[in-house]
Amino acid sequence: MAYLIHIGLALLAQAVWEETSPETTPRLWLVVLLCLVPHALGAIAHRLYLRGMFRSADRFFALLSWSPVALHALAVFNGGWLVLLEGWTAHPMRLMGWPTLWSALSFAPFVVYSLLGIDARSRLGSGSTLRSRTARRFQMRLFLASLSPMLAYMLVSAAVGAIEPLRLRIETVSAWSAAYAAAMLLVFAVSVPWLLRNSWETEPMPEGVERSLLESVSQLANFDGHRLFIWRTGNTVANAAIIGLFPRHRVVLFSDLLLSQLDLRQLASVFAHEIGHAKKNHVLIFGAWALAALFGADLLATAIAPDDLTWNSVVLIGSMAIWVIGFGWMSRRFELEADIYSLRLIGDPAPLIGALEEVSGPHGRARTSWRHFSTQRRIEFLEAMTRDPGVAQRLERRLTWVARTGFVAFLIVAGIESFGLARAWPEQQVMLDLRQGAYAHAAQRIESRPRVDSDLANLTRRAATLRQGDMSELEAAARSALARGDLEAFSEWLYLGALRGNDDMDRVGGLLSLWKSKPAPEADDLLALCPPAWREALGPLLREPPR
Repeated sequence: MAYLIHIGLALLAQAVWEETSPETTPRLWLVVLLCLVPHALGAIAHRLYLRGMFRSADRFFALLSWSPVALHALAVFNGGWLVLLEGWTAHPMRLMGWPTLWSALSFAPFVVYSLLGIDARSRLGSGSTLRSRTARRFQMRLFLASLSPMLAYMLVSAAVGAIEPLRLRIETVSAWSAAYAAAMLLVFAVSVPWLLRNSWETEPMPEGVERSLLESVSQLANFDGHRLFIWRTGNTVANAAIIGLFPRHRVVLFSDLLLSQLDLRQLASVFAHEIGHAKKNHVLIFGAWALAALFGADLLATAIAPDDLTWNSVVLIGSMAIWVIGFGWMSRRFELEADIYSLRLIGDPAPLIGALEEVSGPHGRARTSWRHFSTQRRIEFLEAMTRDPGVAQRLERRLTWVARTGFVAFLIVAGIESFGLARAWPEQQVMLDLRQGAYAHAAQRIESRPRVDSDLANLTRRAATLRQGDMSELEAAARSALARGDLEAFSEWLYLGALRGNDDMDRVGGLLSLWKSKPAPEADDLLALCPPAWREALGPLLREPPR
């Protein structure tokens, strides 16, 4: 989970750079020099630990864990990494929009800093021992598995972006964009079990007493849990998980350390706990709340300031921050609800209490986290529930309302979004026709719709006057309008050319907007930015005062 958060924050930092496009001087030496930071932080943490300064050592260890995100941001903003790549490859380095295969290089510093951080952490207190190498290998596989969904997304997006008719539909029509996003989420949900099972070091649990016991627990719970796997972590992680939303693709993982720590009754109680998560649909509840927050933020930003990128970013980041807080609150209580299910299925709190104590160890009993209450708190809850079943019932009622509210909120915002998609469909289809050069078809759509945006209707009717509708005719019409001083027609022809992907006409349209602005830039500055093929024709206009 931590690596996913790191990847998300690194992507956010890169997205901010892409949207703001600050002036950045390329400094390759800085990007390379930052590679020394992870091991430097590790060395400081190790020295502090040897001196008995454990709290300070923990702080530097935390800095080491989070350093790849900060180092990647420094490489992008201060080292000019993306500017360097664009100069070397002559390709735009963008993760937003339609990435290319070259775009994967833009994330290279984060990957390198993360791998160096993993190596530095694995050496703390272990040197070059077998345990250190095992921990390093395990953490690297965990990191690369977390990174693989993003790489898969980039590959799919690059392939889809190369198919122009499909790309134009997704870019232009919101309903197509929503369908594409939904399809990507569905593919991701289906493929995650296979992806993790093959990227992590897993193997089917062999026949024996443990497997027979776990299959008996599955039957008792009426749960399809026959895909049982051992997760080889080098005895570094004690955990179990059920991965996958759909029974046909679902897998159950038990780490090697967990299997070595627990007896059979404790193992059964832990499996029952994991089944509780699946039975209570905790992943679906998390998803409903996440989508409700995302759609809600989009609706809020669109309603208040639809064209203000800064405001949209603030609202999105704020909603995600609220979601992170809410996720932690729900996750801690969902763990208690899964404990309730385990206790009711097994009928005895002792095995689960024993399992919690074994996994946390003597020094981790009071440790709490973002996603879990402390072991002590969970044991106290189990004991209180055993004395008074009403304790569990009250928590379940509260979480039932949390689940219902999340699903209702999702349905409401999804309904509003769907209504907006339906309303936008006719005009966006016209815009799609304009981008594809199907001007006669666009005009037919306009004439069949009584209520259409007047600017779009005028633009479509102008485009329909063309005979061929190819790029040369568009450019000729634009030059003719400029020659006779018809700036309205000139702007519309430029816009139609830009819609068809003509970069020169797009740039000229931007310069025309700058010329009309107040105060207008100097004519020579505008001409310096003008495409060479348009400078002679555009020069007289730009030297006149705006009108």
